[in-house]
Amino acid sequence: MILLFAGSNNPYSINHTVLEWISGLMDTNRTELIKLSDYDFPMYSLIAEKTGFPDSLRRIREQIELASALILAVPEHNGSVPAFFKNMLDWLSRYRPEYRIFSGKKVYILSASPGSGGDSAVRHMKDILARMGAVVEHSLVIPDFYRHIETDGKSNLPDDALRQQLLTFINKI
Repeated sequence: MILLFAGSNNPYSINHTVLEWISGLMDTNRTELIKLSDYDFPMYSLIAEKTGFPDSLRRIREQIELASALILAVPEHNGSVPAFFKNMLDWLSRYRPEYRIFSGKKVYILSASPGSGGDSAVRHMKDILARMGAVVEHSLVIPDFYRHIETDGKSNLPDDALRQQLLTFINKI
């Protein structure tokens, strides 16, 4: 099973919309798309960790461990990944003593942006995931989201170059 999720707690995330489109093009028996906004967990700290690993993160961890690969869509906030997503990764890194929750997992990263952003978030994700044991296979940045993709998640991609980039991304999985 391939697990897909956007690194956002925004229920209207454009990155989640891209994942809905990608999931629709893939064999649905092979994919599971989750929304991180459905999972509640506190800000990570050593003190919070002493109270125990949150059940919501335990469920995410189990889904990651069951997945054969992951497709992550990461928004860019202030030149990096969103604090919400980094917080989740910090929690997950503490689950195993060696901090490598993604050990050997194939991960595909993308970042959709309403403007020209996304490159920095993808670059930071590659570094973070490598430290956590992931094997980043491929990445893609999608600038000018609203010009290329319908906001309701339908597969209307007027830009042929972008359509080909997305199909190439999917075919590498």
